[in-house]
Amino acid sequence: MEALSTWSKVIIAFIVLILMYTKYIGTHLRTVNTFFHETSHALIALLFGNKVKEINFNTDQSGSCLSISKSKFATFMTSISGYIGCSLIPLALVYAIEHRGVEITFLIIAILALITILLYIRKTYSLVWTMGFVAVNIICYMIPMTLLIKTYILYSIMILLLLSNTRSCFHLLYIAFVNPKQSGDCALLKKITHIPSLLWALLFNAINIFVIYKIFFEILF
Repeated sequence: MEALSTWSKVIIAFIVLILMYTKYIGTHLRTVNTFFHETSHALIALLFGNKVKEINFNTDQSGSCLSISKSKFATFMTSISGYIGCSLIPLALVYAIEHRGVEITFLIIAILALITILLYIRKTYSLVWTMGFVAVNIICYMIPMTLLIKTYILYSIMILLLLSNTRSCFHLLYIAFVNPKQSGDCALLKKITHIPSLLWALLFNAINIFVIYKIFFEILF
């Protein structure tokens, strides 16, 4: 990521962090993580032969991916994919930046979001937000801007997703500790595997921390 200086990376990360906790703006920005989380569930569900019925997410960053599973293993893979997907996608975005795939990445994200709208999204907030996300990515792909500016934007999305997923993972760990039955994906994984919800939450946090280490200490700096 030679095009971005160390200071620009730090400044962008700081700005994104501030915006994440800015009233109104932060709500919509953090929904990026919910979108990729639920989309990861949907993609893995389809990969293992499940039928995806509906994807929804809300203003409080909660979301759901309703699917009909054909087997316990398919359910397991679908359940584990949300947090892991949101940890690995930032790595993919960094790879795209490093290998001059910035513009095509915007197009891929726009197509993915558009397909999600057409097939699975029904509720108002989910629909309006995803349409806006499609528009942003199409603009970034089509509008003549310097590659440096587009790199800044994609890097900002990567930081936003990384910070939001880290926040979600820590919150999940807290919920899995104080109220395991309400720990979402971890509770479902516990039901399937009989491994405690807290251990699944620890696993998701460990994977996320490892990705952060890879990105910031081996790739970016």
